[in-house]
Amino acid sequence: MLTVVEKLFENAKRNPDKLAVIFENEEVTYCQLKDSTVRLANWFKTQGIEKGDRIVVQAAHCKWYIVACFASHLCGAIFVPVEKTLTEKTLEDTVKRLKAKAVVSRLAPLAHISLNYSDIDAKLAGVEEEQPWQFPELEMVANIMLTSGTTGIPKGAILTQKNLAANCLVRLSEIEISESDVGITFIPLNHVACERVWETAIYTGSTYIMLDGMIKMNRFYEFIDKYNVNTFNMPPSGIASLEYLSQSKLYEYAEQIDYICIQSAPIQEPQRRYLKAMLPKSKLFYVYGSTETGTATIHRLDEDQKEIRCVGRPCEGVDIRIWDNNMQDVAYGVQGRVAIRDDMNCKGYWGMPEVLKDVYYNEFFLTNDLGYLDEDGFLYILGRIDDVINVGGLKLLPSEVEKATMEITGIDECLCYDVPNAVTGRAVKLLVRLAGDSRLSASDIRAALAVKLDNYKVPSVIEFVPEIMKNPNGKPDRKYYYSKDGGH
Repeated sequence: MLTVVEKLFENAKRNPDKLAVIFENEEVTYCQLKDSTVRLANWFKTQGIEKGDRIVVQAAHCKWYIVACFASHLCGAIFVPVEKTLTEKTLEDTVKRLKAKAVVSRLAPLAHISLNYSDIDAKLAGVEEEQPWQFPELEMVANIMLTSGTTGIPKGAILTQKNLAANCLVRLSEIEISESDVGITFIPLNHVACERVWETAIYTGSTYIMLDGMIKMNRFYEFIDKYNVNTFNMPPSGIASLEYLSQSKLYEYAEQIDYICIQSAPIQEPQRRYLKAMLPKSKLFYVYGSTETGTATIHRLDEDQKEIRCVGRPCEGVDIRIWDNNMQDVAYGVQGRVAIRDDMNCKGYWGMPEVLKDVYYNEFFLTNDLGYLDEDGFLYILGRIDDVINVGGLKLLPSEVEKATMEITGIDECLCYDVPNAVTGRAVKLLVRLAGDSRLSASDIRAALAVKLDNYKVPSVIEFVPEIMKNPNGKPDRKYYYSKDGGH
């Protein structure tokens, strides 16, 4: 098993002039990416960067962001990506918390070793491109990925070089990825889902385009035309944006797009129907996993007619169990906690060794997902453990209500969560975004749900909204609504 940075060097030697990554204003070949990696790694070494040092890198849509990742790895240091929108104070707090030795950002210097994107070329101008180096070992820590979590400060998931490489290999074995592929995505650069996209592309020797959001839809199609894109990767919210902003234009590329990958959040039936209608000949892959577990399952949405909560069978080398509260296997069809064991599992959380006992059991990572396995080995995700709603002692999952709601014609999107109630303690609230010219009323929706759900699961509060707030990962932002409506 080769590390990702080794594959970069290998592909730069085989195809030096091939485009590796493309940004809106920059094309970068494999040779340029490798040479820049060596220069930055050498600069880091002259500044005293050593094995295990943390390098905090603020996301930026330019080659130096990806170069900073590979240069960190080449030094044996640890890459810590953070959001491009962080304030100077938040960035400074992150640097202090991780005791980072270097920072690469667009902000003012925050450590004794710092690089600003605006002058990085000038600082590296005199640095040699060739110098002896040693590739990192597979068991070395590669990244610390800061997860948003549900409460408190973000946890830093520790990923090794083996974790990163294993994730690439799993995707290569499950998806028909070719080095001739040209892909496009607008997932936030610092998000683990985006990193896994471009790492797999580099591992394969293919090309990926990294767009800075979907504000300019014409740019999305412009790049698809210019570079003959045959695949793209995005969260379900991106699919919804495609439909809203460009209607049926995607159908013009039905012969060009070989496959797409959807990840980062659960997909809803309207998005699946849209993709099947627009790309009837394309392979549609849904990727389930997490920062901590890597790519656990990959499901063919275009082939399988199972219900939308099905996320597929475990990938090669991935062991998935459904456990009860005593860490015992439950029967097929019985819901429980999803536990995952694979070579992609993180090694814990940075500076939080006490958390290990809560997230690992017999080498299995204990996710916060509730799900079940059917007799054919397919995994179904029902929701998050901490999203369970308790209505006067009766419990339900928001996904139950959301699934039933999305089966009602005239609804584009919905979100279910709980709010305070004087009688039952908590009550079910449903946010609804109606489709087009739909005239559904709250009573219409309750009546439709009453024949699908037990009485206590029918929302007592229904609110119509023009949009449902999303977090930076493209998922419905329950935390926002919990804080707005009285906590969880």
